[in-house]
Amino acid sequence: MTRTILCGFAFLFAGCANPTIDEDSQQSSDELVSNQTFADAARVVQSINYLPFEYKQDGCYARSLYMAMELASTGHESNAIFAFAKPGTVLRVGTVEWGYHVAPMLFVGASYQSARWMVIDPSISRTALDAADWIGRMGFGASTPDSQYPSVATVPGAALGPADPDFDARTASRSGTPLTDVPDFASMPAFKVSKIQFACNTMQSYLALENASNVATKSATLVRRTRQLIVSLNSLRKISADVTFNATECGASK
Repeated sequence: MTRTILCGFAFLFAGCANPTIDEDSQQSSDELVSNQTFADAARVVQSINYLPFEYKQDGCYARSLYMAMELASTGHESNAIFAFAKPGTVLRVGTVEWGYHVAPMLFVGASYQSARWMVIDPSISRTALDAADWIGRMGFGASTPDSQYPSVATVPGAALGPADPDFDARTASRSGTPLTDVPDFASMPAFKVSKIQFACNTMQSYLALENASNVATKSATLVRRTRQLIVSLNSLRKISADVTFNATECGASK
């Protein structure tokens, strides 16, 4: 499989930004997530037992959307952080190669000057990583030349992709470009049911490829939990019902 399709499909929406902190940025510390709140958010994600985290070849975009929905259902805002491989390079974890990868991210710290982008990505690490370490796990450390270092973008967790995959995080940071972050739960955009349907169908397809012994249980849990999340998010006014969710379609996707 070529790297252009390994990590699959992403819709294009606005909201590119960098994962490093610029001291000259004018953002308010009000948007920061405390360490305790982040620990609670990480536990929410780590408790998810119905997604195909072991099937790493594809589906990161759908997993990320589900993780963001789980966080939102408990009142946590989140971002999605994307790393895009530069031409001639690939993101690599073990034997798996990606053209891009995405996971949920929150801006964590007691003050703006000390805050870090923290990424929750069970497909790569059992524990949360800061953005630089997350990218490092995919083969690109601090000594990587700018010409090879992945482009990075962030969007709200309810989105499936950024509009400008060529945005270079480190160059932007040096030039003083401000960060983009969902500052609080009230600012978190609603999840479109059409995207949820797409993500559910995708996850069902990859559950079948995960070769887990409990695939039937995970498959049923995925459909049940999706319906529960839609109800929960709707009660929080975080659902955009652009279509009607079809549980049968999702269950038949495998």
